[in-house]
Amino acid sequence: MVSDCNNEGILSHFCSGTQAEMLEMNGVNSILKDAPKRVNVTKTTCANLCLNDCKCVAALHSYVDYGDSSFGECSLYRLVAGIKQVERGSGSSYMVKVPKGSRYHQSKPSVKKWILIVVGVVDGLIIILVLGGLAYYFIHKRRNNS
Repeated sequence: MVSDCNNEGILSHFCSGTQAEMLEMNGVNSILKDAPKRVNVTKTTCANLCLNDCKCVAALHSYVDYGDSSFGECSLYRLVAGIKQVERGSGSSYMVKVPKGSRYHQSKPSVKKWILIVVGVVDGLIIILVLGGLAYYFIHKRRNNS
């Protein structure tokens, strides 16, 4: 199931898994809860669902291990944000779509560290913008009341 990605813009090179792969980040989970979900799927199927979706950039597979197969719930995300560090062995796998071959370059910094830094900066900027907006609102409201 390969979707038509001609109109997807910058993410078009991430379609169909030919130029992208899923990078699993151990000890990471997402706090975002409004992502589309599929149930009773394996981690491999979850990764393939994200690879074949042009708008998907990350996937979270939460599972219960039943012997040699792990079936669970798969959440597909359009934004890599809101991730937090969790204890290993938490029963979930967070996977991020990256350009194919980027995990094997030894001369570049670790992709995992880069993703965590970018997500941390984006989350920090969102918090600063919200707090700044609230401060502006209250200052503006106080001036109008005087």
